[in-house]
Parts: sequence; C-alpha cells; structure tokens
Amino acid sequence: MENKPNQSLYKILTAVTILLLIVTFSLQNNTSTEIKLWFWSANAPLIIIIIMCFIAGLFFALLAFAPVFKHSKHKTKLIEELKARVDLLEKETIK
Repeated sequence: MENKPNQSLYKILTAVTILLLIVTFSLQNNTSTEIKLWFWSANAPLIIIIIMCFIAGLFFALLAFAPVFKHSKHKTKLIEELKARVDLLEKETIK
C-alpha cells in the first residue's frame, strides 16, 4: 500500500508534463493555414487542423474496429454460456 501515493504522484506529473507539451505545441502552431479541397477553401490555425485530423482518425479507427468489439463481446458471452453448461453437465454426471 505504500506504493499508492508514489503511483498517483507519477500519474499527476505525467499528466502535467503532457499538458505542458500540448500547450507549448499549441502556442507554437497557431499560425493561420489555408485548407483547400477541390473548389472549397478555408483558413484555420494549424493546431485546430491537427486536432481535427486526430479526432477524425480516432473516429474512423473506432468505426473500423466496431465489428471486432461486437464480435469479441459475443464470443465472451458464448464462452460464459458454454462454461455454465459444462458445470451443469459435470454436476449431473457426479450425481
């Protein structure tokens, strides 16, 4: 139990360090950048463009892996049902 305060302190220091890096990165990349897509164009700060691309990537990755997560949950449920059946059969054979 003595290790808990050290772990929480480590987590806090890590979070503060990451936050400082993000703030520094944001302040250094706030120049306006033009975005062009076919006949459309817009101006936005570079950090906003980077964050939007990151969020879009997360969204598409979640969409891509959604069937895998659903299948995994189904497998877990099936395994639990099969274990329950095995336990029931074992109890019946012992009687």
